[in-house]
Amino acid sequence: MKKKFWLNEMMPLALGVCLMTTLVSCGSSDDDDSGTGAGTPPQQEENRQEGTFRATLAPENPSVIEATGRAEIKIQGDEFEANVIMANASNATHAQHIHSGTRCPALPADDTNSDGVIDSVEATAVYGPPILPLDSDLSSNTGNFPEGPIYNYDEDASFSQMLGNLNVQTLNVEGLVINIHGIPESEELPATAQGTKAEFPISCGVLQRVGGGTTGGTTGGTTGGTTGGTTGGTTGGTTGGTTGGTTGGTTGGETTGGTTGGETTGGATSGTPI
Repeated sequence: MKKKFWLNEMMPLALGVCLMTTLVSCGSSDDDDSGTGAGTPPQQEENRQEGTFRATLAPENPSVIEATGRAEIKIQGDEFEANVIMANASNATHAQHIHSGTRCPALPADDTNSDGVIDSVEATAVYGPPILPLDSDLSSNTGNFPEGPIYNYDEDASFSQMLGNLNVQTLNVEGLVINIHGIPESEELPATAQGTKAEFPISCGVLQRVGGGTTGGTTGGTTGGTTGGTTGGTTGGTTGGTTGGTTGGTTGGETTGGTTGGETTGGATSGTPI
């Protein structure tokens, strides 16, 4: 009787161990399949690079026109904002684009025909073709470009709609070139200058990140973190912020009197993107 009872007690346990072994083996098999590409397709690349990006626009052909300005791109969630402020840009229409290249034409060698100006053909060879026109309708790219010697361009659009219209999956603007074009038809150029005067490059800059990531910002600091902000510090942490410190922690910035969530002496930080 005892032997039979022992067998009756052990049988469910043995079956349970067997079942657990089977489940673990199945899980390992699935992981191996995915690693070799037989399982779920690889995850698609992120289609947005959130943050604030700025470029100082310097004259590209100062012997012709000394056009200067500043450009700023903000990307947060599905919102894309573009701002360009220009001065001394001449009385003409100014096509402006984000280009695929990462350098402005500023070297003597960029003037390949040595005529004293960098024309549109020579400039495009350096900063690449345009990938996004900054016109009055970013969603459809069928709008108008700004005009005049001084202007403040400020437009926004749905980022996903803009990407769909451009027929691209990604748009990471950090390190890319913004270029401004256009001089009056009355402006004299060397006979060897290529391209039209509407295409003539007048000002150029490279976009650099100045603001934080998905959520969070910087107040008195350098870079906002992913979630949480920085007050008086250098870099915001992943979650939580820092007041008077240097770097925010992974979970909560620990400083004098601090608690989880980045609360410090003088208040808590819960950043808003710049």
